[in-house]
Amino acid sequence: MTKKINHVVQVQQNGRWSIHARFPESQKDAAIEEGRQLDKLSAIDLVKVIKEVYDPDREKHGEYTVYKTSVARDYAD
Repeated sequence: MTKKINHVVQVQQNGRWSIHARFPESQKDAAIEEGRQLDKLSAIDLVKVIKEVYDPDREKHGEYTVYKTSVARDYAD
């Protein structure tokens, strides 16, 4: 069986990470572009796009960062 690959867009707001969207392997560029657009929003502190790889034959799971915000915003008063 082949590996299952997804690209997951994650955002951090108020110190908490959440999944914003999932894209199939063939839409890596769309996932990264979504991350870049989200990075422009003031309500988002950090953004990252993770490549998730699952190999059902070996029952192994891996995650690799393909895009990440370089600097966190600090909105403390």
